Amino acid sequence: SEIPDALNGVTSRAEPCSLLTGPGSPATLNTAFVAAWAFDLADTLSVTVPIPPRADITAAPSLQLALMPLTTETGKEAAFTFASDTVTASANPVAGTGAQSSVSGDVALGSTAGTLQVVTIALSASVYAAATAGQIVGVLSRTAISGGSELSGQVGIVGAALVYSIDR
Repeated sequence: SEIPDALNGVTSRAEPCSLLTGPGSPATLNTAFVAAWAFDLADTLSVTVPIPPRADITAAPSLQLALMPLTTETGKEAAFTFASDTVTASANPVAGTGAQSSVSGDVALGSTAGTLQVVTIALSASVYAAATAGQIVGVLSRTAISGGSELSGQVGIVGAALVYSIDR
């Protein structure tokens, strides 16, 4: 770009995602603390985010989740998986079957219900390749942890954003 100094060294930005009831076992809206999508194990949400016009599609983005436990439990964990959709020739998305599938790993949760935290799920640049009509579409699901102690209650997702590199 001719004006790299105008960005004051900023190399990345965040684009908010739309979260909608997902396929299979959809998460439900919980407003006990703030509006949050309540996830039991195996619950899902559909995620859509427009590809920003200045996104560097050669650099791997990440998905940031603002989440919180909705129950008070000590020493518990949860895990999430994001899978992009495949879009068929007739423009029909097939949920969770795309080129991108990434997991959060086991996330240690606060012991107090309603304690907000941010979790990052690293994606690869292949998530851009599966995009259709200028947006990334996929499924976010709560999956079993690999070790430790699973939260027996629900985890609330308050919001999500695609964090991407700027094409300078």
